[in-house]
Amino acid sequence: MEPRRYPTAYSDRGIAYRMKGDYPKAIADYSEAIRLWPDWHDWYLNRGIAYAANGQHREAIADYDRALYYRPGLASAYVARADVFLQQGRNGEALADYRTALREDPDLFARYPGVAAKMAALGAGL
Repeated sequence: MEPRRYPTAYSDRGIAYRMKGDYPKAIADYSEAIRLWPDWHDWYLNRGIAYAANGQHREAIADYDRALYYRPGLASAYVARADVFLQQGRNGEALADYRTALREDPDLFARYPGVAAKMAALGAGL
């Protein structure tokens, strides 16, 4: 299969690179998937996760914003963006995103067990 014509091939390889901790290669593959299919939310979400893991927080937030543009209400994008806000000390924005994620996905705590503890640490009454 020629991956240039298949954005999912780039995305899948990007996931493999990300799991190995090779964030620059993951970012490159997600970027190619985006070039080939620029309006699919998953590519932005996954590249944002790789950016965040690579310490590129501004780029990660921009990608989470884009994922939410293409798929409003995507709880996983709100959680990922909140995690970056939390790392940056932007606690109010983090808490707002965690709350939005919970509204969008009532099963959020089951899917993301650490979110409840993060929200409690930020002073959210649960």
